[in-house]
Amino acid sequence: MSKCCSPSWRSHYTLKALTRRQRLDSISEEKQSALKRQLTVWDLIGYGVASTVGAGIFVTIGIVAKNEAGPGIIFSFLFAGFASFLSALCYSELSSRVPVSGSAYTFAYLTLGELVGWFIGWDLTLEYALSASAIARGWAGYFAAALHSFGVPVPDWLDGYELNSIVSISPLAALVCLACTGLLLLGVKESARFNLIITALNILIIAFIVIVGSTQVDTANWKPFLPYGITGTFRGVGTVFFSYIGFDSVSTLAGEVKNPKRNLPIGIIGTLAIASSLYVAVSMVITGIVNYTNLN
Repeated sequence: MSKCCSPSWRSHYTLKALTRRQRLDSISEEKQSALKRQLTVWDLIGYGVASTVGAGIFVTIGIVAKNEAGPGIIFSFLFAGFASFLSALCYSELSSRVPVSGSAYTFAYLTLGELVGWFIGWDLTLEYALSASAIARGWAGYFAAALHSFGVPVPDWLDGYELNSIVSISPLAALVCLACTGLLLLGVKESARFNLIITALNILIIAFIVIVGSTQVDTANWKPFLPYGITGTFRGVGTVFFSYIGFDSVSTLAGEVKNPKRNLPIGIIGTLAIASSLYVAVSMVITGIVNYTNLN
């Protein structure tokens, strides 16, 4: 048996193939000619805030305040924000050093090898696919509820088909995904502008809630401020950390950003700062208006 066909040689070759690392010069900025660098800092921040601010505002605050942290949820968000900030520094450093598309997949492929990069690439694919479908399904449910509130009958095909007590299918959610896909196909600049408009509208609505709500705050609702103790506050950290997932998606746009070494770190950290500020502000107002025991 020749050396190249021996089991030990094949094992060595397979291991070497799985651990080989991509060379930085093979994916250098100059070779990313297929992508146009058109995105600005504001486009990045708009994209990051849109990916981050959502469940934390509309769902998580009520759940965590009632069951885990009470008004002390603001500390839960601050601690989770600090942990995310450390991660954001890593993403900022890596994305500015390797300003190409791929995010964590590219970083892992360059530093840890092909096998780890392959796993992380599929993790990212599944993460974005599942989160997009879940958000689209939630949007369809909110849209149907809005129509119901105006007395508009909602057909079954729009509201969704219940397959069992857990699983349902929503044709409207699928249409939302297709519409977003079509928007993305128009071009990164067009989709970024649309996203920036929607994000600005979202922030204005949240700011309106905070400003108007602050006039209705009853400080008695903040007593006790830590009803579950510091332990409950840290339990809340584990839950609200989910609310910060999304800021890392800014690094996936590295191949389409103007001056990525400057703009990517600003976009990532700027996203985190805005999201943290909104979470803390809304938490303070909501727990000040309604006693935490009455939230849901």
